[in-house]
Amino acid sequence: LNHLGTTPIILIYYPPIIIKG
Repeated sequence: LNHLGTTPIILIYYPPIIIKG
């Protein structure tokens, strides 16, 4: 997944996903 574009969405839904990268 493109965290560059879904970063704000993941932050609200699944914060741990950003840490995993």
